Amino acid sequence: MTAIFAFFKNILFPSPVSLTSIPIQTTAYRYDTDSSATHTLPDGRQLGYAQYGLLTGKSIFYMHGLPGSRLEAAIFDDVAKAMGARMIAVERPGCGLSDPCPGWTLRRFPRDIESLAGSLGVQSFGVLGLSGGGPAVLACAAYFPKEKLKCACLVSALGPPDIGYAGVPLLQRSGLAIGYPYFPGLTTWWFEQQPTGRLDLSDEDRLALLTRVCKQHTKHAKDIPIFLNEKFLRLQIVTAKAAFAQGVRHAVHDGTISCTRWGFDLEDIRKDLPLQIWCGTDDSSVPFNHSVQMKHRMTGKDVVLTVKEGETHASVEINFMKEYLEGIVGYL
Repeated sequence: MTAIFAFFKNILFPSPVSLTSIPIQTTAYRYDTDSSATHTLPDGRQLGYAQYGLLTGKSIFYMHGLPGSRLEAAIFDDVAKAMGARMIAVERPGCGLSDPCPGWTLRRFPRDIESLAGSLGVQSFGVLGLSGGGPAVLACAAYFPKEKLKCACLVSALGPPDIGYAGVPLLQRSGLAIGYPYFPGLTTWWFEQQPTGRLDLSDEDRLALLTRVCKQHTKHAKDIPIFLNEKFLRLQIVTAKAAFAQGVRHAVHDGTISCTRWGFDLEDIRKDLPLQIWCGTDDSSVPFNHSVQMKHRMTGKDVVLTVKEGETHASVEINFMKEYLEGIVGYL
């Protein structure tokens, strides 16, 4: 039985990087929720969000990972302030402060963003998604006109499921192709057994467990300085607690939506939209082929693919943060 448990643990929670990625720094991150708020949507739902960076700056809507929450965007706070950017991290239904919404699809998400943007007085903006935030970014790219959406950016991003998951380990491939779409109950149960999902424990106890797991399983040279950093892990704990606040099953359902048909195609993306795609060849969480195939299928003249040799899922998000944020701000 131990081998079976290990199998499902690896396919459904292959590494903490799927939750969020945090740049290494010597000072503490913001672990507070002071920047958090809710917005009432036209249908009465509450939409959770948090703001970081320069609140009078150029607006970038951030799409969190899988699982994830609004608090992930704390990773951008200092860099965004320096660049004059306003990061607005929005939670999808059932995650964090956002109400669950039965029957919700990715195609509805841009309308949620549109309502929030109006309430915040944001006339135009860019969108950014890391990892599992990719599908939400692409939904916006297929919906918003050029007067509102000025640019988009995907980093280590999950693409549409019809691309397939070749190029990552079999266990991870099985989790994306089978775990989320077909066994959400089992996926939920396994997340609840992981350090980040043990909400029955104190934050400090969960941090101790996560630290031990990362020390045992982090092997790639580019990941070691990330996953052995206490500040990184502490923010993992904080953002996971927010992600699972309404129950792990809702965060897993968010994954089910991203890993099944989206209701729109890459060919629906605006042809005049400036779009950056960043990926690393050593990504073992999302196949870097997702980025390559998305570039080929989106025929806009301003779709730019940047492949970083030897970089991982997390290291691309972290080591090139300044570059991809500058690329977004340049269009705003």
